Amino acid sequence: SCIVDEGCSDSFAINYSGDLCVSASFINENCDYLSMDITGCLDETACNYFNFDYQITASNMTIAIADISNLVTGDIIGVFYADENGFMSCGGSVVYEGEQMALAVWSDDISTSLIDGFQSNDQFIFLILRDGVVYDAIVTLNNTSPFSNVYVSNGFGQITSLSLGNEFLQDCV
Repeated sequence: SCIVDEGCSDSFAINYSGDLCVSASFINENCDYLSMDITGCLDETACNYFNFDYQITASNMTIAIADISNLVTGDIIGVFYADENGFMSCGGSVVYEGEQMALAVWSDDISTSLIDGFQSNDQFIFLILRDGVVYDAIVTLNNTSPFSNVYVSNGFGQITSLSLGNEFLQDCV
């Protein structure tokens, strides 16, 4: 066994260091992930327009939202993916009504050529719509089994920490 300083225990991270020894304890853990270069715009005339509407497909993943302390009634929490053009699309959303909740994250319908949902191992982009303004959501996802921090069809996820980030920066095309 060993103690790893500033390594990463998440096998989905690009700097995964969990194979350094049989049993590792991580301190000052710092995981790096591939960045996603996708665009989104709230102007309905833009090619990369997005909203919090989503398409129901054949399968989904359920993400429980354990931390609701930073939400206000009426907030809409959405989870987004990159479509075939590299534009943001909503794969699921839920309105906060003052109680614990879960989010259904819908998969891609493989019977079409369009990407209309999440594909296996896709990363999530979480946004919050509050009072007509879209904010980046700062989330911590549980990656301890049975939970996953990437898309798994018919799988489970859990948000252990959720807070409002900066206002979403639009990049209209």
